[in-house]
Amino acid sequence: MRKSILLFLSYILFYSAIYAEEFRFALLTDIHITPKTSSLEDLQNSVNQINTSGDIDFVLVTGDITEEGDRASMTAAKLILDQLKMKYYIIPGNHDTKWSESGGTYFSKLFGNDRFKFEYDGFLFLGFNTGPLLRIADGHVYP
Repeated sequence: MRKSILLFLSYILFYSAIYAEEFRFALLTDIHITPKTSSLEDLQNSVNQINTSGDIDFVLVTGDITEEGDRASMTAAKLILDQLKMKYYIIPGNHDTKWSESGGTYFSKLFGNDRFKFEYDGFLFLGFNTGPLLRIADGHVYP
């Protein structure tokens, strides 16, 4: 069994190295936008740096966009993220859903969805929240 897994992984790495085109993406995670802190400035600096890099194909934004899940922080984050010159894919984290004043519904209204699925250069990217069922607990994937 172990040899089969190693052989399979070796095949994937070999295939990727020979046939796949090179691409680059940026990852923003655990931004934790909080009112009256430098977190918005930090996000703006990150977006500016990504935009000036010139070789980023897309951006993944993977959860905990805000500290408290409040509408004002989420809206402020979206205004900055929308300045990205390339497409970004975003999912909420437990701070955006479990701490949320809207019960987690505002995230989907603002960003269009709470998960993503896309293919890029033959690779499938899936994004979904794996946060706890309650505020503080182990991670969980909903059915």
